[in-house]
Amino acid sequence: MISRTEFLGKAHHPTFPCGRGRPAKRRGMALVEVIVSLAILSMCITFLAQLMLRGMNESRQARERARAVLLAQEQMEEILANRDDLEAWEKGLAGRFDFDRETGMYRCREPERRRFFWNWEVRRPDKHDGMKEVVVRVQWRIPGRRTLATRCELRALFAGGPPLPAPPEEEAAP
Repeated sequence: MISRTEFLGKAHHPTFPCGRGRPAKRRGMALVEVIVSLAILSMCITFLAQLMLRGMNESRQARERARAVLLAQEQMEEILANRDDLEAWEKGLAGRFDFDRETGMYRCREPERRRFFWNWEVRRPDKHDGMKEVVVRVQWRIPGRRTLATRCELRALFAGGPPLPAPPEEEAAP
C-alpha cells in the first residue's frame, strides 16, 4: 500500500506550498494590509451611514412639506366655502388658531402641527377682471432653528364674495 505522502509527493506537502523544497515565507496578512483593509471598510461604513442619514432627513422634509400642503388645502377650502362672509370666518379663527404678532401669521394649536404658521390674503389678479385671487401661505420651523425656514404657497381664483376695495389711484406725474 502507498502512503499518502508518497502518493501526493513533495509538491503537495503543507510545509512546501510552492513545491520547490523550501518552506513558505508568508502565512497570513501583514499588519499594513490589515490597516488598509480596515481603513477602506471604515470609509465605506461612514459613507453608508451618511447616505442613510440624508435619506432620513429628506424623508422628514417631505413629510413636513406634505403636512404644510394639507394645511394650506384645508384653509383654502374653508376660505372658498366662506367667501361671502370672510370677516366673520376670520373672527372664528381665534378659537382654533393662535395669532403670532411677531410673524403676522396664525399658528396651529395641535401639538403635531404646532410649528406650522399660516396666513392668507384675497386680492385682485392683474389679468382676470371680476375675479379674486386667494393666496394661502404656510411656513414652518425646522427643529433647532429659530426662524421660519420653509414655505408653501397655494393660490386659487374665484368669483363672487364681497367687493374688494378699489386699488389706489396713481397720481399723474407733472
